[in-house]
Amino acid sequence: MKTLVDEIREYAEDIALKYGQDLIEVELGSNGKNKVIRLIVGSRKGPKVEDLTKINRDFSKKLSSEGKEDLLEKFGLEVSSPGLDRPLKTIKDFDRNLERFVKLTYQDENQKILSKEAQIINCFENEIEFSFKKGKQTEKKIIKLEDIKKAKVAIKF
Repeated sequence: MKTLVDEIREYAEDIALKYGQDLIEVELGSNGKNKVIRLIVGSRKGPKVEDLTKINRDFSKKLSSEGKEDLLEKFGLEVSSPGLDRPLKTIKDFDRNLERFVKLTYQDENQKILSKEAQIINCFENEIEFSFKKGKQTEKKIIKLEDIKKAKVAIKF
């Protein structure tokens, strides 16, 4: 049986792609005392404000055309990009952040948990290639997605 989130995802994915964005997440939550549907979208270049506005407009039109306007009566709608503090969880998350530095916690081949800063170099089906600074040199390492315990974009000023 489809959940409300699944249904919303079906409507929103094509609309996000139309504007060059991936639908990263659908959240049902609240904004103070009001219920809200949050569509989180992103791409390597990030969405422009105009993209977010167009996705919001087209999603509302799609719900109306499908006879689902009651959803917009029950829920407000927010379309936004993921914040820098959002964890990277999927290959697509890492791919959208190619060349960025991340704070990474992972399990190595000896089952040891390590935390380091690394740069995302490449993404494969179930693995990500990182570059780690080791003194004045860099070391490249491929880590399986399943071995990554935590990853967030490192904020540099």
